[in-house]
Amino acid sequence: MHEESLQLYQQVLALLVQYYSSDHLDIVHALINIGYTLLNGKENPELALNVFQKSLTMLERSYPSYHAHIASNLNLIGNALRKQTKFDQALEIYNRALKMQEDYYSPKHIELVDTLTNISHTLSSQEKVDQALLFCQRTLTIQQNDYSSDHINISYTFNNMGNLMEKKKEFTQAIQFHQQALAIQKKCFPLGHSTIIATLKFIGTIFKNQCQYDQALEYYKQALDINEKCFPSNHVQLTSNFISIGAVLSAQEKFSEALDFQNRALAIREKNYPSDHVFIAHTLTHVARTLFNQKTYHQALESYQRAINIYEKCYPSDHTDIISNLNNIGDVLYRLDKYDEALTYHEQALAIQEKQNETALIDMARTLNHIGNIFNSQNKFDESLHFYHRALEIRETSDSLNYQAISTMLSNIADVLYKQRNHIQAFDYQQRALNIPKTIYSLSDVRIAESLHSMGHTRYGQKMFDESLNFYQQALKIYEENHASNFENVALSCEYVGASLIQLEEYEEGLKYLFRALQIFEENPSSDCEQLPICLCTIGNSLLEQGNPNEALHYHQRALAIRQELYSSGHMYIGTSLGSIGNIFSNQGKYDEAFDMYEQALVIYEKFCSSEDLELPTCLSNMASLLNDQHKYDQALSFHYRALAIQEKHLPYSYTTVVNVLKDIGQVKVKQSNFDGAHDDFSRAVALLQQYDPLNHSQLVNDLEWIVSIWKNKQCYRCAIEYLQQCLHIKEASLSPEHLSIAATLLDLAHVHRIRDEYQLSLIYEMKYYSIIEKVFSPDHEDIIDSLANIAQCYEDLDERQIALKYYQQILTIYEQSESVSDFEIFTVMDKIELLTEQINEELI
Repeated sequence: MHEESLQLYQQVLALLVQYYSSDHLDIVHALINIGYTLLNGKENPELALNVFQKSLTMLERSYPSYHAHIASNLNLIGNALRKQTKFDQALEIYNRALKMQEDYYSPKHIELVDTLTNISHTLSSQEKVDQALLFCQRTLTIQQNDYSSDHINISYTFNNMGNLMEKKKEFTQAIQFHQQALAIQKKCFPLGHSTIIATLKFIGTIFKNQCQYDQALEYYKQALDINEKCFPSNHVQLTSNFISIGAVLSAQEKFSEALDFQNRALAIREKNYPSDHVFIAHTLTHVARTLFNQKTYHQALESYQRAINIYEKCYPSDHTDIISNLNNIGDVLYRLDKYDEALTYHEQALAIQEKQNETALIDMARTLNHIGNIFNSQNKFDESLHFYHRALEIRETSDSLNYQAISTMLSNIADVLYKQRNHIQAFDYQQRALNIPKTIYSLSDVRIAESLHSMGHTRYGQKMFDESLNFYQQALKIYEENHASNFENVALSCEYVGASLIQLEEYEEGLKYLFRALQIFEENPSSDCEQLPICLCTIGNSLLEQGNPNEALHYHQRALAIRQELYSSGHMYIGTSLGSIGNIFSNQGKYDEAFDMYEQALVIYEKFCSSEDLELPTCLSNMASLLNDQHKYDQALSFHYRALAIQEKHLPYSYTTVVNVLKDIGQVKVKQSNFDGAHDDFSRAVALLQQYDPLNHSQLVNDLEWIVSIWKNKQCYRCAIEYLQQCLHIKEASLSPEHLSIAATLLDLAHVHRIRDEYQLSLIYEMKYYSIIEKVFSPDHEDIIDSLANIAQCYEDLDERQIALKYYQQILTIYEQSESVSDFEIFTVMDKIELLTEQINEELI
């Protein structure tokens, strides 16, 4: 039909050119008709623009520069530019037209309405919603002065204002404007009309975007009812209704019903349009989106690829539909774990968007987010953060009213920071993400519960289990009270609550929640089939922590059986279950059975894990620990070194696991009396902690104390003292002055100095040690008595026998007041006192 109209207008133009002069107004009108047809067809809008510019040139030769006909032609040029997304140029043209009309008519003349509306649409496309609304309101004022209150044109302006209010996320006002439009339209077209259908769809879409799906379906079905009264069941006019209804059903996860409507639309369009028509591509995109939501990714990919093939034939390479489908294909490939292929498609989309004007910024933010997701999944965290931050900056500056998108970006950044173990910053971003939905949604909204889950995960990772429990309980309350039918999230919340309680050693209460989660998963199979075995594993791990290995084994074996059935060709999760069972056998001292499980797990990990996954090195470390327990030190070291080689590839993010493996290696070498090698490993561990986690005082001290132990074994006490001083410095800076850990280091320093015959230094540290423990322990505590004896011995070694005697007498007084001291201990100290007394008396003679 379009091609026929274009051909007819071209024939008319050819006849007019034969009979009229080149600037005759009838030729101008013919050119305008051709341009208008081109603009509304699938041709490049540049062709229409050329025609309108030619007609403008002719008009400017025939009319004064301010004439209304010139202004009308400028509007057509602006429309062609707007269709090419050249919004700044379009606005410049529209404003020229508006100035002419204001001069030719008056600022409140009805003829200005089309130009004002065009300017409003263009500003809206640039996301300058408030400015667009001003022009819309000016249009409405003019119309209400010239038309009756129920004039159809007023309804169109109400629709435009409703659409703008929707962009501002002021949904209630948006619906009110559309309802006003609908009331007028129903008066003007009592038997139904395409205008009424459009308004019903506007309202339905607002409800859909607010996740109010039942209300959305009500309006979409009203629109369909009108069309079904006017057209046969296989008419193309019905297809947009089918697509809208299908989108809502897809959002409700009623995928079969959704696909039924969308495939009906596709079948009708394929019968009525050529195979490369954009309407077919649009429908394929909707079908693909539903297939994607249904997680049938291969079918979704096929539909998206069919759609993009059509778009590439119909549109220039930088068209939004092409960009959108490049991202869609990338997203499907991402879900199929084909990260490099996915990245290629997203990068193609981004390259196009970066060449476009500011109107592409919001779509660019989506693309940046996709790329960030890929790098996140590949554990390339710096790259991921770079793209996430770019996307967040765009959202906050150019899409500041899209609170949900901003909240999502903040959550994504928090997720990466959490994986980098930067828990403090991660929690800050999560709080920002939570505060956004709190300002725009009710406190019972599912998005708030999701944010609470994320914050709980961060606190759990920080081992702040009281706080993680609080967040998980808040989320569970929201799901139970307002989304009870969402069984999966209720179950997950129960599982998280239970896990936190277990960590707080509230085992009985924790298991209640875990078993409740298990029951929900068993009675309501999740769309994520992995949730049930994960829950079984969590229960198994909890039972193992309580010292119930046989019960724990039962649940891990159930999880393994389910996973082996789910993943008949193998999967990393099977390795996870085998590894967990290996841990139980190891805990029971069943080393052969444990090693067999680890070996099976290792085969699976080597086949299915990517280089970024940590399961493989963890399995190697478990095998090494098992061999270590069996005193097979050389074999243990072989597995530890394999684990270390993998972990070191992911520094700095893997520094904690690298530190742990280095410690494990060092401890094995200590057992082999390879003290030099052990010293090197612990020194590397200390250096990594000082570089990446200098505030992790407890682990830093632990590693330094291992080095102290090594120097003692080598009888290099001077070096041991050097490292003990480092331990003391760290402890004094991070602990309270009377902490027993400080006392332990002081005692160690006293002993090493005594070995070196440095009695004065030994005495100083022993006295400091005693000053701490005397405030903590009872006077007859064995540590008090030992310290008094050490002080006495130091004074003896310093030939200060009078002072030494006083300390031995103090010990004797404690013994005499204690009921738990043996006669041997009393006689021993009495002998010491007697001997010292004789020596003192001899010195006096």
